[in-house]
Amino acid sequence: MENKKIVLVPTDFSDVCLNAINYGAKMAGLLGHSLLILHIIDKKTKSELKKANLTYASVTKKLDALAKKTATKHNIEVASLSREGDIFVTIAEIAKETNTSLLVLGTHGKTDLKQKITGSYAKKLLLSSPVPTIVVQKNSKFNKEFKNIIFPVSTTAEVRQKVKWAVIIAKAFNSKIHIFQLYQPVAEDKAKMQVIVSQIADEFNKNKIQNVHAMAKRTGSFSKQVQAYANEQNADLISIMTTPDKLKFMLNSYDEKMIFNQFEIPVMCLNPVETTVSHWF
Repeated sequence: MENKKIVLVPTDFSDVCLNAINYGAKMAGLLGHSLLILHIIDKKTKSELKKANLTYASVTKKLDALAKKTATKHNIEVASLSREGDIFVTIAEIAKETNTSLLVLGTHGKTDLKQKITGSYAKKLLLSSPVPTIVVQKNSKFNKEFKNIIFPVSTTAEVRQKVKWAVIIAKAFNSKIHIFQLYQPVAEDKAKMQVIVSQIADEFNKNKIQNVHAMAKRTGSFSKQVQAYANEQNADLISIMTTPDKLKFMLNSYDEKMIFNQFEIPVMCLNPVETTVSHWF
């Protein structure tokens, strides 16, 4: 794995994490990356091992078997790793240490509070990720053709930061990008939005990526409209910038609704990098 970029998938060995591994393996294969399957040995794991009278070696054995099975199934290079630590800290550390370019995270959804890698834990974990994170739910599917990517756009400066990854994914899978614009009733904001959308479309056109433009309705929840549009288009991915509440280390309502969407469409989340630019025009 020395010279290859890595798709990193944490697992607690649940079904939803196995789906995330399958999803990550398919992405790794088509991107030409290798796959790293990771298990963090935290207090809960230690307690479970103690009750079952097992050692850390049992975790390594289970991971090795999973890696071998995944490599054979998808014909890609797969490695496994277990490490003691805290999932909210250690996963991010490992992503930085390795050549990780993409994290795939499995989640049961917002209401599941009992899983280590799932539910509300996913929110905190993806906010600590130093790389783009694709969140997949139990029934999320990977379409090899990866035809449609939904790209919601508002007037925030950070929106441009997700253009790079949209280009990478679209080029790899020959995707169409749907620029879905937030409705702006105020003339000044409408003008800003027109410039932003035009610049984003120009970047996609420069990279010869097929793109279309749609606008949200004046009334109604933007997140619900994005989800409905994504479902209508049989979207394979929704791309968002996270907007965390730094004081509470939580996602805002829009992010939560998108990540745990009812259609279980995978969502690529990028944490914004601090910038002095307040707008993009």
